[in-house]
Amino acid sequence: MKSIRSKLITYFFVFVILFNIVATAIFLSSNQLMKTYNSSFERFLLFNSISQKTNELIEKVNRFVVERDSHDIIDFQKIRREIENEKIKLTKKMDGIDPYQLKKYENVIDTLIVEGELTIGFAIRDNIDMYNDHLEEAQNTAIYLKEITLDLWLCNIEMEV
Repeated sequence: MKSIRSKLITYFFVFVILFNIVATAIFLSSNQLMKTYNSSFERFLLFNSISQKTNELIEKVNRFVVERDSHDIIDFQKIRREIENEKIKLTKKMDGIDPYQLKKYENVIDTLIVEGELTIGFAIRDNIDMYNDHLEEAQNTAIYLKEITLDLWLCNIEMEV
């Protein structure tokens, strides 16, 4: 009788140990999944923020060209600084993405800012031809930036899956 009892106790402890191992493995796996999801979501929010600020930047440039209100220049500079801060965050959080693609993205952001500044500068000088050319270039750059943003975000998702 002692042998059956000892076998049952042994089986019970083996079962408990195996159950704990499986539970720990599930916990660690779900924890890793949550970390991956969290970092992916943070990157998405960062891309979304840059995209929205790009729209705001172009809106301020358009508004200044039409209304010539100095408050739009102040708002433009504020949004420009916010975009540059987001760009710095982007370089810190984008490990694992092709550095060439990331650098290209940063250069497009810089181009958008420069084109916006040139548009405002030529609008102040009332050089209609030049500010119209640079405004069109800024708008095209903003559209291209949105496409790159989507491509980078989709690439980020594919890498994590």
